[in-house]
Amino acid sequence: MKKKIWITITLINVISHFSSAQDFDWTASSYQNSIFRGIDEINGECYGVIVNNLSIDSNALNQLLFYKFDFLNSEDAEFSLNEISSISFPGYSTLAIKFIEETGVWILVQMRYDSANNQHYRAILCDENFGILHETTVDTKGYPLLFHIETYGSKTYILGYLLGPPKDELLFIKYNHGRPFEIGPIVISQSKPKPLPIITSMKIDHTSGNMLIFCISGIAILDSSLNEVLFLNSIQVQTSDHGHLINVENNYYSHGARDSSWNIGLRKLVIHKYDLNFNILKADTLGRPGHDNYPFIEESIDYRNNEILVGGHLDGPYNHPDLDKSIKKFYLAKYDENLNQIWYKEYGGDRAYLMNGLHLLNDGSSLTYGFVTDTSNDVRYAYVMHVNVNGEILSTISLPIGSKTSLQIVNPGDETLRILNPDHVQAQIQLYDIQGCHVLTGEINSEISEIDTQGLPAGLYPYVLIQDGHSIGSGKWIKAK
Repeated sequence: MKKKIWITITLINVISHFSSAQDFDWTASSYQNSIFRGIDEINGECYGVIVNNLSIDSNALNQLLFYKFDFLNSEDAEFSLNEISSISFPGYSTLAIKFIEETGVWILVQMRYDSANNQHYRAILCDENFGILHETTVDTKGYPLLFHIETYGSKTYILGYLLGPPKDELLFIKYNHGRPFEIGPIVISQSKPKPLPIITSMKIDHTSGNMLIFCISGIAILDSSLNEVLFLNSIQVQTSDHGHLINVENNYYSHGARDSSWNIGLRKLVIHKYDLNFNILKADTLGRPGHDNYPFIEESIDYRNNEILVGGHLDGPYNHPDLDKSIKKFYLAKYDENLNQIWYKEYGGDRAYLMNGLHLLNDGSSLTYGFVTDTSNDVRYAYVMHVNVNGEILSTISLPIGSKTSLQIVNPGDETLRILNPDHVQAQIQLYDIQGCHVLTGEINSEISEIDTQGLPAGLYPYVLIQDGHSIGSGKWIKAK
């Protein structure tokens, strides 16, 4: 009898620990069709911005939610998010946002659908409370892809890509800090002498002040008049398609996709170190063999305190054209400046994650952010995850957005995992260990399904329920013995 009481108390303690220490990730479960747009550090504090997705309704009440991170224990990757403010922009979707510390203003790039073939773009300067100080606008054709805002010295550049018809264009703006409450005009143009294909990254080259560009066919350097200072194709730089590029002192680093053997189509992800002439000094290959792999969408490489962080999805559009709706894993990997890998970790596998970016914090821990899609109704919810200096989190499985199934997992269990199925749902259960590794798949096809778990040690096992390739629920199962 004493042994049974001890096991019960232990299980209560385990459940209590994991429910109170579940703040390694956060989902905006009450804010539908949202994405985590970016992270800014202001006066030593970390802030995040969440926005609505693009809407074709010009009257849509699009919002921007501004949050402050409070880190409880970086060793255990715990944090909380506290809402600071909520700002409405009727009809406008926010494409990019950045705080300019030197002048104390926010820059936002936004778009409103005026018609099926014409869009209204604007860039606005806002004070710390998001009151509009100045704006510049343009009406043009072209669908917005990725937009980038980067500061160098006393200037900030904004660069976006507009996908035709009638033709692909660049949207370019300069902000001179010497005129802190005035933003320059919007220029719609292309690079010279040759137009660039789709741009996925723009950073500043600190050796020259020019713009470093990663595009689907290679790497380019543009000056502030959009003249091509340099263009290198995918063969020369050994990367292409979708990726990101940064400058660190006398080196460049890229993280991008490339064909496994330049003719198969399925892509690996590679991280490269170059000298200032883009000669490859070292490289490492990441991703799952035999599958298409894809980097984080807006920011897949970051540098801080002599360390480099990269992140990508272990799934890509060549596997699933609707990438945001596929249940997938994603990875983070940390390197030193010589591209010696410090650690590599995989996460997820339970939901349809799509990561926009990542951010290295000063203490060596990391944030990665984007959204998850509820595959039962295709609704998106903003998402952010915090990992410690070693890339570890308390669990790799997120809490469910909501109950979507009549299936009931009997907790706690023993050598048999029992599932009550009153509606005779035909589904699968996928079980993971606490490190996020898949350990078991079981079929659910009767009113009471019993799955043998004799090969698994006692412990806590996150699970996801799958029906017709879609997640219909997730949670945790405890094996008591």
